[in-house]
Amino acid sequence: MVVVAVAGGTDAVGRSIVESLMAQGKHEVLILSRTANPMKEKETGARLVAVDYEEVAALTKILEDNNAHTIISTLAMMPNDAGSLEQNLIQAANTSKMTKRFVPSEFGFPQRAEDGHIFPTIPMKQASRSALEASSLEWTVVYNGYFMDYFGMPQLASRLAPYVVLLDIPGNAAAIPGDGNKLVTFTHTSDVGRFVTALIDFEEWDRVSFIIGDKMTLNEAVKLAEVAKGSKFKVDYDDLDKLKRGEVTELPSQISSYSVIPREFVQAINSAFGIWVDRGDFDFDEKTSLNTNFPDIKPMKLKELLEKAWKN
Repeated sequence: MVVVAVAGGTDAVGRSIVESLMAQGKHEVLILSRTANPMKEKETGARLVAVDYEEVAALTKILEDNNAHTIISTLAMMPNDAGSLEQNLIQAANTSKMTKRFVPSEFGFPQRAEDGHIFPTIPMKQASRSALEASSLEWTVVYNGYFMDYFGMPQLASRLAPYVVLLDIPGNAAAIPGDGNKLVTFTHTSDVGRFVTALIDFEEWDRVSFIIGDKMTLNEAVKLAEVAKGSKFKVDYDDLDKLKRGEVTELPSQISSYSVIPREFVQAINSAFGIWVDRGDFDFDEKTSLNTNFPDIKPMKLKELLEKAWKN
C-alpha cells in the first residue's frame, strides 16, 4: 500500500480517479485542494488537505508529512496560473523524501509544441514535461483521447462540465473536421479512473501511457448517435482551410453557452480540435496501450453510452 495524492481530486477527471482508487481500496488516497472542503471529503471518503501551490517549501512538507508516494495531478491547465502551479508541485515532489512517482495533468492526446500559438495550455504542459525530465521522479503521461462523457450529457451524469464539440446530440447536429474518416479514440472518465488506478501497481512506468475506451471514425459515431436517438442529424463538414482560419460550423447547443464562454473562444477551441482530429492525433495504437497490460478492464463502448443516454 502507498499513499496516492490526487491534486484537483474534488472534481472532473480527478474526482473519477479518486473514486476508482477508493473503490479498489488498496491504497490510501489523499486529495490536494486549494481550500478545505469537508463536504467533498465526506462525499469521497478520502482525506483532503488544503495546500498553497505557490509555497513550494510548505507543499514539500505536506507531501512528506503525509507520506505521499505517488502524485496524480489533475489541475485544470487553463490560461491562468495552473500551469506554473503544477511546476511548483513537481518541484515539491522532487524535493520530498517520500515522493517517487508523478502523473502530470495532461490526459487528452499528445500535443505538439508548435501548436502552442493556437492553444494556450500546450506551453504549460510542455513546461511541466520539461520539469519532470529534469527531476529524479518516475513519471508517465496519460492519454485517453476524447472524453466520451460529453456525448452522454445531459442525460448521463458526469464529473466533467458540459461542452459541445463535434457532435451536438441534443441538437441532432454534427460539425465534422475533414472527411470524417480519421479514427478517434474515446474514453469515459470512469475508465480513465480504472486504468490509472491499475497503473499505480505497475512495477515500471513507460513515459507515455495510452488508454483506449473505444475507437472509430466520426462518421461512424454520427451513425451510432442517429440510431440511438432515432433521428437524422444535420451534418456539416469543415475543411482544413476553414479550420486553420479559426472557424468551425456552429452547433445549435453551443449558442446558449455564449453567455458563459464567448463565441470567439468556442470557435478557436473547436477549430483547433478539428485540426488535431483531421491530423490523426487521436488515433492511438492499440499495441502500445494500457489495454494490453490490463485486459481484465473492459472499458465502456461509445455505442453502449449512446444507447444508455439517448435510446427511447
